[in-house]
Amino acid sequence: MQSLRHILGDPIYSSQTQKRLGQVKEAIVDPEMGKIVVLKLNTFFSKPYVSLRDIIDYEPNKIILSKEEELLKEDDLPRIKQIKEKRIRVFNARVFTESDRYLGKISDLIFDEHSGEILRYYVSRPFFASPLKAYLILEKSDIKKIEKHGVIVRNLEKRERVKALA
Repeated sequence: MQSLRHILGDPIYSSQTQKRLGQVKEAIVDPEMGKIVVLKLNTFFSKPYVSLRDIIDYEPNKIILSKEEELLKEDDLPRIKQIKEKRIRVFNARVFTESDRYLGKISDLIFDEHSGEILRYYVSRPFFASPLKAYLILEKSDIKKIEKHGVIVRNLEKRERVKALA
């Protein structure tokens, strides 16, 4: 498992040439599948995308790509273009319950580093929330829908009451 927040800004190197290829700028998330499709790089190359399946190692403060030729253009993966056109973001997205209660913003994603499947969503609570509840951790099963205006989650009141009683 990997934390998106911890790899943002990390440099990516080719395992063959040891050449720095760029640094992680953002993750392109497929909102329908709840998966990271590719990582977008800040790079001078004309191919700014990296598929997670081509990453061979996540080291502290750097990521190792199998080879430089694995970099992708937007045209290489039509799904990237479709996702970007919808302008749906997950990282820093606002989170609401089905009953339209604002919960906060997504501050981190925990994902499977091979499949890209998002396993957990960390939500930073509003500043007026209790300091003891500064973060809310959502499981994949809590997510109902990811839309342009935010992430919709199942009503969590029952879950929160059960935790409070435990």
